[in-house]
Amino acid sequence: MIKKIIGVLATLATLAVILFAALNFGNYTSLLPEDLFSGQAVTEAVEEVVPDADTTTPAESESADVSGGEE
Repeated sequence: MIKKIIGVLATLATLAVILFAALNFGNYTSLLPEDLFSGQAVTEAVEEVVPDADTTTPAESESADVSGGEE
């Protein structure tokens, strides 16, 4: 009996979610700010320059101490 009541409540909750989604179909508003995905924010993020490991000169890489200590 309790399983049947839980099943009916779950069915009613599912139908309520579907009904509210159908009633609010054309009125979507995002909770995120509108300028979050604007083109300006994207270009600012792209313009940041991070040096790669390939940009080091051979002189810098040869002078690096790889042994980890002084001998």
